[in-house]
Amino acid sequence: PPAPEARAASGRSSSGRPPPVHAAHHRAGHGHGKPTDVPSPWRVERGGGASPTCRLETGALAIHDGYQPSSARLTVTRDEVRVTSESAIDAGFGDLLIQVDDHDGVKSEGLQGNKVVQWKASAAQIVQQFQAGLEGRVQLRFWPTWPETGTHSVAVSLLGFTRAWNEMAESCH
Repeated sequence: PPAPEARAASGRSSSGRPPPVHAAHHRAGHGHGKPTDVPSPWRVERGGGASPTCRLETGALAIHDGYQPSSARLTVTRDEVRVTSESAIDAGFGDLLIQVDDHDGVKSEGLQGNKVVQWKASAAQIVQQFQAGLEGRVQLRFWPTWPETGTHSVAVSLLGFTRAWNEMAESCH
């Protein structure tokens, strides 16, 4: 690892990662650019019909499933949070969860099929944490019929979540 002086000059910690950005710092527009300069992974997807339904979605987030590269996508509605993966999900260990910043992780409430993890009863709690947080982490486990490879996580930025949530609430039923 680089000497402490080199780490200090580079703005990196001993782990080699940049120092964390705090919400107040980012929201105040300090640092490198305004908060709106950071692209948000969250977008509003509208369903058709006379009474349009909407959901928030992220794009595909890269995650390794223990055997190969895969992806996960978060979807949030008023009633549910779900994670959809390309790989079969293993719920047998009871450790599938979403964690926001330093809050305790919220365990999943089940699967829909073998590639979708759901949170319904705890959706409102997760949405509140998403609105106040900076980063979410989804912990998954894959391939229930193969030798287990442990848990695998993917991070998602929560910057822009509240704006997208408000847009969805204002324009959809």
